[in-house]
Amino acid sequence: MSNPGRGSLTSDPGRGSLTSDPGRDIIYIVTWLSQSLNHPSRRARGFTPWELTRGLSKLAVNDSNKKKIIEANALQEFSKMLSFNDARELENTTECLWTLCFDKSAGQVIKDFPGLVTALDSLKNSDNEKIRKNAKGALWLINEEKEASKVSDNVGEDVGKHIFISYSWAEKTKVKEIYKSLKVS
Repeated sequence: MSNPGRGSLTSDPGRGSLTSDPGRDIIYIVTWLSQSLNHPSRRARGFTPWELTRGLSKLAVNDSNKKKIIEANALQEFSKMLSFNDARELENTTECLWTLCFDKSAGQVIKDFPGLVTALDSLKNSDNEKIRKNAKGALWLINEEKEASKVSDNVGEDVGKHIFISYSWAEKTKVKEIYKSLKVS
């Protein structure tokens, strides 16, 4: 970042990058996050952990930034943040983890990182809707392959005959005819 003082963490939220070198910026943000978590005022360069994780979450939308965030050791800081009881920090941290999980290799690193899945698992029952949604989303992506294999193991088993037909009201008569012919079959 050219201006190391207080300012905006994302200059173009649609693109999710700060400057021509987002890798360097991500390293700065993760460093500041670590410093803020270890400082009595919970601030670094004027930023709180909540603001810094919000910036990382926005940057994580860009696929090329996901790997950079993990390589900058953000997971270690996220692990620390998940043990605090600050709702805004938990919302942003779980959102960032969920966003990172959309990349399969990042999801695997998160899955293998000590304590993260356990923390997400406990947060999936949070009273806070955002935290709960983010934790469940991250866990769903992390466990997707395991769930997919369970489904594929059941393929071929007789689980009953169910058909779901989506249609517009204009096609209602035609769909009823199709339904009747399928029911007879």
